[in-house]
Amino acid sequence: MKTIISATVVALLLAGCSGGTSSTPSTTTEASPAAVAMTTIAGRVQVSKPNISIYASPVNADGTATCKGINGFDDMAMRAPVVITDEKGAILGKSTITKTSSANPLDCSLWFSIQVPSGHPVYGIAVGSRDPVILTAAEAAKPIGLRLGN
Repeated sequence: MKTIISATVVALLLAGCSGGTSSTPSTTTEASPAAVAMTTIAGRVQVSKPNISIYASPVNADGTATCKGINGFDDMAMRAPVVITDEKGAILGKSTITKTSSANPLDCSLWFSIQVPSGHPVYGIAVGSRDPVILTAAEAAKPIGLRLGN
């Protein structure tokens, strides 16, 4: 009985794989997704004294001191999240603060750069736990300077 069932299953499988009477193998071509044009949104967030802490070490390659926010600006620090959204609030890209620098004792600059799809009328930029700042596409195409604190 086992032999008959096995032979029947094999015959059905082979019949299903044969593709009918045609000797030409069938192929399926999938359309490749269109390349999405990208743009870079880059800039800095600046936090001012007394809401900053400046460190003598480590020092950046350009000689500037490293720094971070304090006094309610604690979310402004190295590796803080940066999220770019579209006009509907959908996330287009995520990154982090990649450099902090202080060239003077009054300010701390936190730098970011993110590749996102281009062609949106506006972009929302949220850094740390802050609400997004909405910029037009033209504004987002230039180096961005956001200021927090005094």
